[in-house]
Amino acid sequence: MNLVTIVIPGKPGHWRRSRTNGKRHFLHPSSKEERERIQLHAKRAWPHGPLDKSVTVTIDAFFPRTKTRPKGVAKEVWQSGVALPKVTRGDVDNIGKQVLDACNEILWKDDALVTDLRVRKFWSADGSDPCTLVMMRWSE
Repeated sequence: MNLVTIVIPGKPGHWRRSRTNGKRHFLHPSSKEERERIQLHAKRAWPHGPLDKSVTVTIDAFFPRTKTRPKGVAKEVWQSGVALPKVTRGDVDNIGKQVLDACNEILWKDDALVTDLRVRKFWSADGSDPCTLVMMRWSE
């Protein structure tokens, strides 16, 4: 099994619904910026061209910690400073869609080749910068 890990620094983004105006199709500006950032780091980490085989993808999104403790997280746990699951806005399906679409023709020919997908979201540990980790596995 082969493995490539890509680190995309910065606050994780998520896919936002695009809009149409008559015959024109508009991508949300923040989605476009996020896609370009993902593509830049994917190309740097994987210069070999897109794979044309089945791949397994794991996406871990680490969001910056907020100053206030989220509801449902005990004070002691929040103050421990470890990475914690994030159960607030930013749906995992939209995070996954943004990464998979951005990596088309870079990591894989088409995201239809992704046969196994896991997306998780966390609050970053204290002192850690927000980022998105993309791990791609495939067999020869």
